[in-house]
Amino acid sequence: MLACFVQGQDMIRKSAVPPSVLEEFDARFVDVTNIVWLRTSNDYYIAKFKIKDQKAQSVFQEGGEWMETEQEIGYLEMPDSARAYCRGNYSSYHPKKIQKVSTRKYGILYEIAITGEGLRRDLTFDMHGKLVAEKESALEEEKVAEEEAPTSIKDKMGKLFRKKDKQVGE
Repeated sequence: MLACFVQGQDMIRKSAVPPSVLEEFDARFVDVTNIVWLRTSNDYYIAKFKIKDQKAQSVFQEGGEWMETEQEIGYLEMPDSARAYCRGNYSSYHPKKIQKVSTRKYGILYEIAITGEGLRRDLTFDMHGKLVAEKESALEEEKVAEEEAPTSIKDKMGKLFRKKDKQVGE
């Protein structure tokens, strides 16, 4: 969703953000930390921040009008029917990125990126957990191996020592 807003971003100081944008931001968000302001080439202002230790970003028009907010969430925070769809249709896939997207135009959406079987799928659900969009793309071979590899400490250490042994033997 945000892709149309974020082309040509430049980091700016808070003092360069219009007062109307700051007022709208402050009215919407309380107890946020690590705020970074960006301005796009087409006069949108983006606030990247943390709320409850989760990454988030919000987009505003120059006049202060809020456009959307994306916030990282946990898998269990998605609607039950969205999780059921993922389990039922992509049981061998693993969730990689999950966001709650509140938009001015479409209301609340949930976006999840899942990977498996050499593919990445980006699924978008409405606030009730109904699938509204799905996009599939191939993963590069190295990424597939990395993402689908076991991640226990024993496996990581074994992989590290195998690399070292190869370098010593060469």
